[in-house]
Amino acid sequence: MRLYKSLVTAAIFGLATTALPQQASAEVTLRVISGLPQNHDLTQSYLQHFHKPFNAEGKGKVQANYMGGPEVTPRTRQAASMQRGLVDMIFTPASYYFGILPEARPLAMSSVPVEEMRKNGAFDMLQEAWKKRINGMIVGWCCTDQVFHFYTTFEPKLDSEGKPDLRGIKMRSTELYNPIYEALGATPVTIDAPELYTAMQRGVVQGFGFPEGGVVALGVKDITKYRIDTGFFRGTSMLAMNHDKFMSLPKEIRDFIVEKGIAYEKDSIAFIERKAEEDLKALEQAGMQRFKLSPAGEKAFLKAAYDAGWTLLDRYETIIDIKKLRPLILQQ
Repeated sequence: MRLYKSLVTAAIFGLATTALPQQASAEVTLRVISGLPQNHDLTQSYLQHFHKPFNAEGKGKVQANYMGGPEVTPRTRQAASMQRGLVDMIFTPASYYFGILPEARPLAMSSVPVEEMRKNGAFDMLQEAWKKRINGMIVGWCCTDQVFHFYTTFEPKLDSEGKPDLRGIKMRSTELYNPIYEALGATPVTIDAPELYTAMQRGVVQGFGFPEGGVVALGVKDITKYRIDTGFFRGTSMLAMNHDKFMSLPKEIRDFIVEKGIAYEKDSIAFIERKAEEDLKALEQAGMQRFKLSPAGEKAFLKAAYDAGWTLLDRYETIIDIKKLRPLILQQ
């Protein structure tokens, strides 16, 4: 009898337990910082075309908490912060961490659409480098139609080939531009973007390289007099995530992150193109002039820029085979 009562009690308890609603998994919060200030066009592209839809569609599952820009963590330390798990995601130009991830350098000199890179094996090679170098993974590559220009406080001079002659000129730089400046005779000077206006005003530098859009946000439109109109290279701004954190998440959330990253790659292009047009218009209204090169000068300039960038890679021991990567990311 006692055994019967015990079995009945156990059965009733089991049914009651089964009838209780299963406790929902806790919503995951991912900490995000950006390498550029919140008001910069590139950061705005992240906030409007990844962050906002990500949080709207991920409610109850996963949320991104944007903590701020370089005022939270200096831009040159953000990759290391992600690597150690101090933050979960960073949205920043990959050029800011070339020093610890030389395999990111070829991105600026690429021309193949990112969608094609995801199909032809190039993206897999890049992901391997991100994982091994900085415990990271690429979630989405922003604004890949964006190009760079040189901006100066003086009217540019040309050499015998018709390309910019920057001998004796000090230019604000990051690691992305150093090889180009050296090829053109300029002296690169490392200065954080928020300090650029003061540096130009005091003559510490006479110009800078920068991607389309976001120049006005630097606060230098009244002191910038010329833009060399030939665009070069390609934007390297990426949303990257700590690989260990990514792998610790349920598959449903991992798939969601990947899906939103790919969507962001597409959605960011039109946004930054529009912002680039608005930025250029504001600069011209402030008095900046566009300095055009001749067809021969443009050809010589681009050759010097790309040759310098690719040659620099010979100095590094890379995890991936750069010679194999090059035809996968650069249209010949």
